[in-house]
Amino acid sequence: MSNDYFIVQNHFFFWKKHVYNFSDIKEIIFESGGKGPYRMRLITEDYLTNIYAASTLKTKTWLKLKKALEQMEVQVRNEAFPEG
Repeated sequence: MSNDYFIVQNHFFFWKKHVYNFSDIKEIIFESGGKGPYRMRLITEDYLTNIYAASTLKTKTWLKLKKALEQMEVQVRNEAFPEG
């Protein structure tokens, strides 16, 4: 994350990354994958959707990401983790 951009990078394939301008992001949703990993659904202003799964991130890390995104004035909906 930088001042203007949100960068999603694959941990194993580190050369694969997606860069989003914060002004282009409409909403981010944290979802539970059922039996699968937790996911982040990123919806852009033109309603394109990308889903990023992350099985190695802890709940605390997801909640820190949520707080950081909200500070950048991105709308975040948490449907996966109880906040406490």
